[in-house]
Amino acid sequence: MVHRPWRTNVGASLLVLAAIAFTLTASAYAVMAVKRLDATAVAGAETSPGLLDLLDRYGAGLMAAELVVLAAAAVAAVGIERRQTGRRGVPASAQGEEEQVQRE
Repeated sequence: MVHRPWRTNVGASLLVLAAIAFTLTASAYAVMAVKRLDATAVAGAETSPGLLDLLDRYGAGLMAAELVVLAAAAVAAVGIERRQTGRRGVPASAQGEEEQVQRE
């Protein structure tokens, strides 16, 4: 059996962080939309300032930017994974060991 060292994929870590940020933004954007609907149903109700106002102004652009970052992180994760593994799916550092085991 060939020992394969554990390597951290930085691209996968960035992908997880970007996915969490996008999920939080999309959820907050949905909450803003629901609060906006409730505010129009109740006459004279005002929406709370802060995050909801920020999302009202910049929410669509923020989500689009996060989608771009999410796509770039996905491509980076795949690229790093391919670079860390050889063409045969074996980590580059373990390829020599695998060939040596096959010769014996």
